[in-house]
Amino acid sequence: MVRAQDPALALAEARFQAGDLATAAKQCRAIIKSQPDNANALHLLGKVSFIAAKSMQGISRPLQAYGEAEWAFRRLLQISPQRDETRIQQTLAVCAQQRGATLEAMKCARRATELGPKSSTAFRILGECASDLGHTDDAIAALHTALELDPSNDDLVWLLANEFKNAAKPHKAIALLEQAISNQPDDSKSSATLYQLLYESHLASNDSIRALTAIENVLRIDPKNPTGAIEHASTLYRLGRFEEARKAALRARSLPVKDSRILAVIALKLGQILLHEQKFAEALVELRISIEQDPADLEALQSLAGALRRTGEEEEARSILQLYRQIRSAKDSLEKNQASYRVQPNNRTAQEKIIRALITLGRFGQAERQLELRQRKFPDDPRQQGLIRLLTEARTQ
Repeated sequence: MVRAQDPALALAEARFQAGDLATAAKQCRAIIKSQPDNANALHLLGKVSFIAAKSMQGISRPLQAYGEAEWAFRRLLQISPQRDETRIQQTLAVCAQQRGATLEAMKCARRATELGPKSSTAFRILGECASDLGHTDDAIAALHTALELDPSNDDLVWLLANEFKNAAKPHKAIALLEQAISNQPDDSKSSATLYQLLYESHLASNDSIRALTAIENVLRIDPKNPTGAIEHASTLYRLGRFEEARKAALRARSLPVKDSRILAVIALKLGQILLHEQKFAEALVELRISIEQDPADLEALQSLAGALRRTGEEEEARSILQLYRQIRSAKDSLEKNQASYRVQPNNRTAQEKIIRALITLGRFGQAERQLELRQRKFPDDPRQQGLIRLLTEARTQ
């Protein structure tokens, strides 16, 4: 509640209520500059910066805004610890996640649930933090509690079912998803999203027949869904229905798709079908398109190497297999070092290996984000410029 005797803060609050976040933040900073212990100004700055960060584009500006929100709330709790509440701890958890401090985020999330034992959002954030750390059982427990507190929340259904799937418990994911789908209009957008995960869960349980039914429901609700269209083709291919798979893949290609990953999968499936039909020259065309769209796809690289060998192009096949091994090694390194970095956020070596792997895999946006986080955490690191050069060179190739 804004105090009547604090006109500057009242003005900042008015700008916040009007949606003018930039002006509100600027006015809060001015107040804090002259009154460093103004708890109300710190609280408002934390809210404004956090909301602004969620709508910002790019990498640097959102991280800066999340950082300001985190600083404001931590400063507030230093001078007024009695003002601690679940929403502040939820915000601190998300801010810590954004800068890669997963253990710290987990600690804040736990505190948020203690302060707000009836807050579905607090338990959702705790579940997401636990999932980031690979603590699957904790993630499932927290998300289950969140869903109990908000049983009609489809996002929570999806998160919990996805955690079951990743925990090699697809039967639990399937039961949860089928129950949720039965409780809502069968042609809703949210149903399509749940059917998509149901499809993935059936695949995880090696049931391609039921997976096909699920993905057909996705397309029934959303016929122009490019992911659903190519997964439909993939499932038909998996079932040995090659002619139907080819037609489905061509239908997917006819959709207005800009996502390079989807374009890559469409070309891969067409290439694999052509390989099955022993149309090697045509298969090569499709497989090269797939790799052009997604150079780090191991399945496409392996299929291309096989097609090249079938056409007698052994030297290029060996070159592709060498690239395949490099990509596989980069993916293994990425997974290993991400696990280390989650529990040791100050591990510079692990973060450098993550950045190098991301560059090798062509994930330049993710590499840039890691470089930005590294610069903020270790501003004097002498290896930073070398990593920036490596990213710049990779982007120009």
